[in-house]
Parts: sequence; structure tokens; C-alpha cells
Amino acid sequence: MPPGVVADLSRLAPPPDAGVAKRWRFRRNMVIFVAHAQGITQRDLGAVFDLPQSRISAIVRGIVQQMDSNSNSRIRPTGERER
Repeated sequence: MPPGVVADLSRLAPPPDAGVAKRWRFRRNMVIFVAHAQGITQRDLGAVFDLPQSRISAIVRGIVQQMDSNSNSRIRPTGERER
């Protein structure tokens, strides 16, 4: 993972109105994304988090897409308001 990606991830936060479950899911998904970027296989991540490999893949793809397009994103830099 390029060094800039880690800096970008440090600015991400769940929506301000997120409940406990959404914040937990957000943190879990960030851990999955970073672990996958560091080379942990989707199969191993699925075993650790008790999720199917297809769900792990969808989580990684979703975060990449949200990082690529900051507009209308539920995951956005801290302090940025929804338009």
C-alpha cells in the first residue's frame, strides 16, 4: 500500500449519526481493508472475521470506491459535512 493511502485512512470516520453497530462495522471494515492491503488473503480474513470471501471482497472494493469518489460518500474525511 502506498504511504499516502495510510494518511488518507487516518482521516476517515463513520457518519456522525452512526450508532454503536455502525461504528463497530466501520472499524472492522477498516481493519479488513488495511490487512488485505498488507497482503493477508481474503480467505484468511474471512476465517478470522467469520465472513464469506465474497463479503471480504465487497468490503475492500467498497472502501476503494469510496476513497476514489469523495462525493456523496458515507465514509468521508473527518469534519467534512454531507452535501
